[in-house]
Amino acid sequence: MSQGKITHTADSLYQFISQGEKPICFPLEIAFAYLRRREKDPNSILDNNVMLKLLNGREDHAEWIGIRQLMTECNGRWKVEELPDDYTNKKRYKYYNGLINKTEERGIRVFVPFKMIDGFGELKEYNNKYYNDVGELIKLTYADSDYKMINETQGVSYYFDDSHETDLFALARSFNMKFNGLNNFLGFIVNEADDDVFCESRLANDVDNWFGVAFYWCGNKPCFRPPVRYMLDREWEEYTLLDFMRILKIPTAYVNRNGRKTMFGHYIILSSYLKSFIKFYEHLKCRECGKLMKPQGITNFTTKAINEFSCTNEDCVGKGRIVYLNHCFNKQKCNATIDSRDSMQCPNGQYICPECGACCSTENFRLRISHLQMTGGTISKWLIDFVRNNRGHWEKQEFFCYKCGKLMTNENGKYVCKDCGTEYNHK
Repeated sequence: MSQGKITHTADSLYQFISQGEKPICFPLEIAFAYLRRREKDPNSILDNNVMLKLLNGREDHAEWIGIRQLMTECNGRWKVEELPDDYTNKKRYKYYNGLINKTEERGIRVFVPFKMIDGFGELKEYNNKYYNDVGELIKLTYADSDYKMINETQGVSYYFDDSHETDLFALARSFNMKFNGLNNFLGFIVNEADDDVFCESRLANDVDNWFGVAFYWCGNKPCFRPPVRYMLDREWEEYTLLDFMRILKIPTAYVNRNGRKTMFGHYIILSSYLKSFIKFYEHLKCRECGKLMKPQGITNFTTKAINEFSCTNEDCVGKGRIVYLNHCFNKQKCNATIDSRDSMQCPNGQYICPECGACCSTENFRLRISHLQMTGGTISKWLIDFVRNNRGHWEKQEFFCYKCGKLMTNENGKYVCKDCGTEYNHK
């Protein structure tokens, strides 16, 4: 399919694999549910409503985590460090498979020579094993209008405008190319172990001020992890859902309301959701019998998110007991799951996030009203009154203890409960 020899849509590929018989393995069911939805509507996402429908009735529901094999896994936060000048002659005089540099007239030049080059750009006697790979990745990643290719005596040059400076970093890291501050005196190591399965980092808009290299932004900190990119045809065994989207011609770039484009943005959104669903899935289990709870009802706004659950096991003492579950609305900084079994409610009747203390937001409810207006949903008097009177605690920087519900004290950005010692760090 990637080579254009076979044509499929996400739907026809699913039908071909499943043969209309028993359900295929659960991770692939999830993958195709996402791909088929986005094929019909490029702006759709994977959400709890979709996942809960997929979970329903499947005895192998615990195997959903296997979708990580089709995603970019997180192995911890990477840092960049400057290596000592006497790091060894081998490192000091390292050879490269290309050069990426800024030019005054033509923007950014990606030079891919037939032979390897040294740090000064001089050709050596060793063949450039990545010569074809770099050209293939550029064609996979960029439109013809994004660059100009010029054949030269010693190789080929691709010229891009400056807007592609950071995403061209993927070429430098992946194919041993010299680029800006990325030189033979820089090293990249994991300095912060992380148990997270899914990577949710996004490429920052600018390069790092100190080293001049591109980096990712994750959890309010920089990460210099190996770049996320499309896999080449020879790397097909490492395909992720990002590659499936490309091959099926499903948009991967995300454009926000302000027109800013994020390369691979839809893939990042998907990975972020799956990361948050790990916690949500654990909370779906009844704490009395261990079976998955079932949805009690759905709200009438946005994606009709399901928030109330109860155990339906006839032999369980907790049968019928309603549990409220939701993701924290502070999604950019918090992946917590709010569980009414663990959290108290704030004075506005909203459950408190156990990790960041978020409970209710005027702007969040204002957005909900906007969605209801667009979809023709019913807007309650309570909701109108909440927004009109600016009752949200988030905008007022008021945080309540999720354990006891008491108002917390701000101590230089750290919110502390004087009664039970719970803390939220908002520095």
